[in-house]
Amino acid sequence: MLTATSNCQNHSCDANCFITPVYINETDIQKPFLAIFTRKRIRLGDELTIDYSGSIDDDDDEVVEKVLLLCGLAACTI
Repeated sequence: MLTATSNCQNHSCDANCFITPVYINETDIQKPFLAIFTRKRIRLGDELTIDYSGSIDDDDDEVVEKVLLLCGLAACTI
């Protein structure tokens, strides 16, 4: 069963999770699944966060719209 769990994660510049492409029974590098892994120990009740700023692929000509998120950190990168 495939589900979208990213709607349960909020932005933080000091995120406790990260997203990486994974390939399961797929040879086409243009069709990865996006998997969420933890960067540090997650305790019961901790908020799951990812850094929405990410990085932009130099080969990609898409226009990326910046969104104001304000995670609350003084050094917020977004």
